[in-house]
Amino acid sequence: SHTCACMAGMRQRVQPLAALCLLFVGLQFVFLAGVLAAEAIPDRRVADELATAVADGRLNEVPASQRGAGNGLDDFTDCVVLTMGLGDPTDSHLAETAITSPTLWRCELAVPALEQYRASGGLDAENEYFWYWHGYTPLTRPLLAFVGLDAVPVVFFALLLGATAALAGVLARGLGWGGPVLLLAPLVLTSDLHELPLKLPAALSMAVALAGGAAAWLAIDRWRSELVLAGVGIAAGGLYVYVDLLTNPPLAWLATIGLAMVAAYRVGWDRSRTAMVGGIAAASWLVGYGASWVVKWFLAALVIGFSEALDAVRDQIGFRLDGEHAEVDESIGSAMDANFDTWFAEPLFGRAGLVLLAAALGVACVAAYRRSGTSALKWLGLLALPSFIPLIWLEVLSNHSQIHQHFTYRALPFASGYLLLVVYAVIRIEAQQSTHGGQSVQRSEAGRSVSP
Repeated sequence: SHTCACMAGMRQRVQPLAALCLLFVGLQFVFLAGVLAAEAIPDRRVADELATAVADGRLNEVPASQRGAGNGLDDFTDCVVLTMGLGDPTDSHLAETAITSPTLWRCELAVPALEQYRASGGLDAENEYFWYWHGYTPLTRPLLAFVGLDAVPVVFFALLLGATAALAGVLARGLGWGGPVLLLAPLVLTSDLHELPLKLPAALSMAVALAGGAAAWLAIDRWRSELVLAGVGIAAGGLYVYVDLLTNPPLAWLATIGLAMVAAYRVGWDRSRTAMVGGIAAASWLVGYGASWVVKWFLAALVIGFSEALDAVRDQIGFRLDGEHAEVDESIGSAMDANFDTWFAEPLFGRAGLVLLAAALGVACVAAYRRSGTSALKWLGLLALPSFIPLIWLEVLSNHSQIHQHFTYRALPFASGYLLLVVYAVIRIEAQQSTHGGQSVQRSEAGRSVSP
C-alpha cells in the first residue's frame, strides 16, 4: 500500500513534466514545419514581386522603417526580412535552405541584387542568417508571392492591433478599463508603437509579446492553474524567439511574468504563492525561449557542421554581451543611459515626463499605504519586481542594447506602464477588500474573485 502510494505520487509529479516536455517538442516540430512550408513557396514568385517593387520605387535603399518621422529600425532589417530565403545555392534542398536562412542582406545590397535579378534572372545570397528561426517567413513569403509587398505591413498591423485588443480585453474584465489603459498608455504615447508595421518584423514580435501576457493572465485569472501557466510560458517564450530578431525579449518576458503575478494577486492568492507564480512564469518563458533557440542552432549545425555553427554562435553571443563597437561605451550604466536618452527623445515624453511619472507613482504608493498600511506596500514591492527585468537585460546585453537602442528602449515605457498597473491594481483591490465591514478579506490558497 505504501509502495502504491509512492508510485501514485511519483506519477502525479512526472505527468505534468512529461506534458510540458511534449508541448515543447511539439512546438519545435510546428516551428520547423512553418519555415519549411515558407521555403516551399517558389523563390521566383517572391523575387519577382520584390524586383517589381524596386522598379516602381516601393522598395529602395532607404528602408521603409526610416522613411517616417520616428526612430528607424536597422539599416538592413527590412530587406533582411523581405528577402529571407532568397539566393540559395542551386544544389541546395528545401530543408537546407530553410535552416541556413540565406538572405540578400541589408537594403543597400539587396536592392542592387534585385535590380540585377530583374535584368538577368540570377540571384545570389549575401549572407546566411542561421542563428535565428525567422518564423515570420510563414507570413511574409506567402504574402509576397500571392498578394504583394503592400499586404505585409497591413497584416502585421492587424496582428498587432488584435494582440493589443486581446490584452486590453482580458485585463478590463478583471480590473476594469483603468488597468489596460494605464499599462499600455506609456507604450502607445511615448514610443514608436504606431510605426511598428513599417518596421519588420518588430510589429509581429510585439504582437507575440502582448499576446503572451494576455495568455499568462488567463492562465491564473480564469484557469487558476500553475501548470497551465508553465505551458503558456514555454509557448510564449518559444513563439517569441521564433518570430523575433532580438528586438525586445525583456518586454515579452516582463509581460508574461508580471501579468501572471498581478492575476494571482487579483484572485486572492497569498504573497508566497504569488511569488511562486512569478518564478514559474519566469522559468518557463526562459526555457521556451532559450531551448527553442538552441534547437535552431542544433539544426543549423547538422547542415553546416558543428564546428562552424558553434564558432558563429559563440562569436555572436560574445559580441552581444560585451563586444567592442564604435557606438558602444563599456562603462556600467551606459546601456541604460543610451536607452533612456532614446526614450526621452520621443515627442510626448522627455525627462520632465519621467519626473512626472515617478511623482505619480510616489503619490499613488502613499495613497495605498494610507488606505491599507504596510500590507499594500508589501504587495507593491512584490508585484513591482518584474519591472526591473528590462534594466537588468539592457546592462547584461550592453553591446546590443547600445547599438540597437532605437528599438530596445521600448521595454522602458512598457515597464513604466506595468508599474502604473501594479499601483492601480493594489489600490483598487485593497479598497474592495476594505468594504467588507472594515476587515480585509483573508487571502487563501483557493483564491477568490474580485468584481471588476
